[in-house]
Amino acid sequence: RLFSAGRDSIIRCWDIDNVNNNKEDCLCSLEHHTDWVNDIVITKDGKTLMSASSDTSLKIWNIDRGTCTSTLKPHKDYVQALSYASYTESIVSAGLDQTLYLWDITSLTQLTASKNTVTTIPLKGQKESTY
Repeated sequence: RLFSAGRDSIIRCWDIDNVNNNKEDCLCSLEHHTDWVNDIVITKDGKTLMSASSDTSLKIWNIDRGTCTSTLKPHKDYVQALSYASYTESIVSAGLDQTLYLWDITSLTQLTASKNTVTTIPLKGQKESTY
C-alpha cells in the first residue's frame, strides 16, 4: 500500500501491487481534514497514520478501519511537517507557529472517549528554522 495526501484535504491509500492502467486503484480515502494535508507518517507496524494539515490539526488514523481516532490541535498555525522515530514510537510535529511538539504514538493510539487526555512536550530551540 502507498498513501498520498495533498491540497484536496484527502489522504488516499493506493494498491501498488495490482496497478492497472485502465482503472483507479484507490483502496480507501481518509477524509476528515478541512484544508491541505501537508505531511503524513505511518508507524512501523503499519496500523496507525498521523497527518498534519493547514487546518492547524493533527489527526491519528486507524488504517485497518479507515477511521480518524483522534484530532489534536496544539498548534496555532499550519502544521507543516512530521518526523517519526520508530525506535521510540515518537513523532515530532512542526508548525508555522514556530513550535515543535513531541508525541508518544503508543499513548495516542490508546485514546478513548473516557481516556482522552494527552500530554505533549513543547521542544525548545532554534525557532526560525521550524518548517
